[in-house]
Amino acid sequence: IAKRFARAFDERDASNKALLETYRQLDRELLKREKLIEGNELLQAEIETASQQLIQADKLSSLGQLVAGVAHEIAGPTNYIGLAIRLVKKRVESVQTLLGKILDPSDPEAKQVLDLFNSDISEANDEIQRIESGVVKIQDIHSALRNHGRVDSAPSYNLETLPILDETLIILGS
Repeated sequence: IAKRFARAFDERDASNKALLETYRQLDRELLKREKLIEGNELLQAEIETASQQLIQADKLSSLGQLVAGVAHEIAGPTNYIGLAIRLVKKRVESVQTLLGKILDPSDPEAKQVLDLFNSDISEANDEIQRIESGVVKIQDIHSALRNHGRVDSAPSYNLETLPILDETLIILGS
């Protein structure tokens, strides 16, 4: 009976030792599993961040294409306005010269009419000057938009002439 008890105790001890080793192995596997879950959660967060960045990059790309299209569409009418301004200036000068020839400044009534016309012509010249300033600003913005989208073959890091700052200042104005 004592041998049986001893054998039973030995078997129990062996069984407990095996069970303890199994628990230790299970513990190690659970730790590995937890680390894998943490790693997966980090990877999932990185994937979500990368996805958001890709979506944002796609939006910016679409916006860039839209801006390029708008800039292209602005160029034609702006150039037409610039050309038309030159023609209008020539016409205004021509009318002013013609009025000077037709109306005799020594005649008081003619001088009064000439002064009225000259006042209107002066106002028209002021408006033409404002339009010219607007056209120049639009052309500067257009140029800045075109240049901003271009890839620099040899980027310059000269702090005195950072083109991007110049273009940004042109776009934003004062």
